[in-house]
Amino acid sequence: MLSIEMKRQREEERRREEERRRREEEARLSRIEQSNKLLDNMFKNIQVQTAPSDKAMRGEKQVKTTETSDSGKNEMLQCMRLIIDDGRIPQDLRRQISEVSVNFSGIFDETYRKNFIAIKIKPLMKKSYEYIAWHEKNKELLAQYNVVCDLANEEKKTFDITQTTASNIRAEISRLQAKIANDDEQSYIQHSIDEVMTEMGYDVIGMRDVTKRSGKHFTNKLFSYADGTAVNVTMTDDGQIAMELCGLDDSDRLPNAGEAETLCRQMSSFCDDFSDFERRLAEKGVILSQRIKRLPPDAEYAQILNVNDYDLL
Repeated sequence: MLSIEMKRQREEERRREEERRRREEEARLSRIEQSNKLLDNMFKNIQVQTAPSDKAMRGEKQVKTTETSDSGKNEMLQCMRLIIDDGRIPQDLRRQISEVSVNFSGIFDETYRKNFIAIKIKPLMKKSYEYIAWHEKNKELLAQYNVVCDLANEEKKTFDITQTTASNIRAEISRLQAKIANDDEQSYIQHSIDEVMTEMGYDVIGMRDVTKRSGKHFTNKLFSYADGTAVNVTMTDDGQIAMELCGLDDSDRLPNAGEAETLCRQMSSFCDDFSDFERRLAEKGVILSQRIKRLPPDAEYAQILNVNDYDLL
């Protein structure tokens, strides 16, 4: 685990990064706000233009110029383009509006155009505005969600507005914040181990990432030791660390009796270095007492690793 002072420093770094992302998100929301105003004005104009006039309600002949009709059509197309580019609206709905927009652009008869708007366009626009309204209602929470999602390197979810509440979003934010804190801590510990091992003369010669069928993930790193041997450091996602000294070969095999005896002696030698290793890590704020698992220097634990299973550096 990290020392209290080191945790404070890492938390402060995370807060600064989160503040930077928050400012970026505020700028994005400002652009969206401008788009909202434009959409509102357009939609109001379209509703007025497509509503029956007093003359039409009385059955009188209605005369409209081509210029006014084309203006309404262009505003509707522009409104739909804004919806299509709006990331708050589900992709499937935007795809439907895109298809309808193509069809609408080819309609020139005014009566048919009005019927098309009423039957095809307005229901889709209504759904779109429901999503926009929901996002506006929850925009502060969603802005925070977007920030922590980026920091956690996770793909943003498309929330179902009929089932997602503010509490659901807060729970997702809390989950992501915990993941960020854990990932940040594990990254710092791994970096500190690399630094200390290098300081002590052990260079990284190979590494690999392993994901078991159960979903458990861990990282192996090989650090050079004596000729034909290496220290294998394993670190799991929950911060547990295992260290073992192993022989190296380019095939899968067990050590013979002579190799096992040699490895056992080298294990004892490495154990003498471990106290120094632990002290140096503590100076960096990393306390290993609750994380480390060391195999005892016993021929029973001697093993040969196949270097072909690793990405060699």
